[in-house]
Amino acid sequence: MQKIKTSKQVDDLYNKVISEKLIGHTCQFFKENPVELKPFGSGVFVIINDVYFIFTASHVANALADKNNDLFMKVGYDKYVNVVGRVKFTDLNKSRGLDLAYIRLDDQIISDLTEHYSFLTIDKIRKHNKLLVGAANYCVIGFPETNIINENGDLNTFAQGYFTFPTNDNPYKYYKLSKEDWIILQMTGKSQDIITKAKLPMDANFYGLSGCGLWLLMPDTYKNSCDYRLIGIMTSYRKGKYFCLIGNKIHHLIEALNKFENMNLKENKIKN
Repeated sequence: MQKIKTSKQVDDLYNKVISEKLIGHTCQFFKENPVELKPFGSGVFVIINDVYFIFTASHVANALADKNNDLFMKVGYDKYVNVVGRVKFTDLNKSRGLDLAYIRLDDQIISDLTEHYSFLTIDKIRKHNKLLVGAANYCVIGFPETNIINENGDLNTFAQGYFTFPTNDNPYKYYKLSKEDWIILQMTGKSQDIITKAKLPMDANFYGLSGCGLWLLMPDTYKNSCDYRLIGIMTSYRKGKYFCLIGNKIHHLIEALNKFENMNLKENKIKN
């Protein structure tokens, strides 16, 4: 695969695929408090074998295990629905740090969600081993908790995209994370508001991004198009010696679907 250096043409292709495709696959969760709903993490809408899922982080989906802490999703301008479904998530005390979950959505909320969102299909999911070091082909899209505007009682939030590069081996060694399970991204790229395309500072507040998608972008400047694959779920970040975003590789969720949902999904052998 070609290592892409950003240019106006590539930036335009990225903006197009994000605004027309990726944002429609991206979920924002809300949690109820005594006053109003508050942002509480992100996720990715997925459909496999006619079954509807949300992929997210375990520490986000764990809220569904407590009957007093329902999660909600926005459908339309001012309507919210409860997240109803069966959830499977890794036990963070036993999973070697893997922080992944999926929610098998109940039929009663599918029509509301498909009216407003687009569910990712299996052909857009890839196990990605050979990272393109020094290439700006990686994008993280989610809903930071600070991206919120409350106008006249209406709760408005906006997604943010981060375009960046994979790290070298040093952060993996320093934070003791295996390259088999994690993808670590530098925080030296750029950020922008998904709707307005306004460039935003790369601040250090990533709360709310947990559970969002890590995407491999594949622009073709000759065909003036951009394809994409979901390669991970974002789970955490570090601000110590190495400032970076961290995500678990997507194949762990596919393996969970095979085990718990009898999906029988097989890996297509590709080079990266």
